[in-house]
Amino acid sequence: MFSFFKKNKERDGDSPALASSGSSTSSTSLNTTEMFTKTVSVVLSALDAKGAYTKGRSGRITYYAVKVAEQIGLSEEEVAKIEMASMLHDLGMNDVPDEILYKEGKLTQDEYDLIKQHVLLGIKPLINIDVLKPIIPIIMHHHEHWDGSGYPDNMKGERIPIGSRIILLVDAYDAMVSDRAYRGAKTHEEAVAEIKKCAGKQFDPNLTNVFDNICYDPLMGIETLEPDEYVLE
Repeated sequence: MFSFFKKNKERDGDSPALASSGSSTSSTSLNTTEMFTKTVSVVLSALDAKGAYTKGRSGRITYYAVKVAEQIGLSEEEVAKIEMASMLHDLGMNDVPDEILYKEGKLTQDEYDLIKQHVLLGIKPLINIDVLKPIIPIIMHHHEHWDGSGYPDNMKGERIPIGSRIILLVDAYDAMVSDRAYRGAKTHEEAVAEIKKCAGKQFDPNLTNVFDNICYDPLMGIETLEPDEYVLE
């Protein structure tokens, strides 16, 4: 995995010499990074503990999102941003009541509208953290659809951040191959067929082809990932 913090430190001009100088600035930066990394672990563990719907999702989606981002040739900095955004994309789900998240029947419009708020609720804790500001648009728009029918802003086509388009696709795949309160899991083949069916509507058609090429083995063993295995170094 790429290091989001490493890429940001490189961008901000931190040098190896400074890091080894023993300066208080370097030490503070390192301690802040370590503290935040541990915080991410705690947050993801809390999401996992929320129940079967959220357990392991961030790790699986991060794994696939990075694979897709690498495959289409994005820069290391972009891949690192997508990696961190993938891990935190469902942060707002912590604020969705369990009775809605695990409802077996059809959601009411009010309930669905509340679930849709998770993209905005999820960015609130990140707004005042400078190092995370570059990933806020990715998280905020990861439910926008290629044809403009998504939310929260009905963005369309390439106006949607590439990281958001990637997360939308891999998130949908993971949702389809997972059991839900209201339905059983689809097979890998069924999920891929559905993704292809929605290419150019819900999903970026270029990304659907890429995903089909890399996702030849469902989950590829990553269902066993634990939170501390996918938190950034």
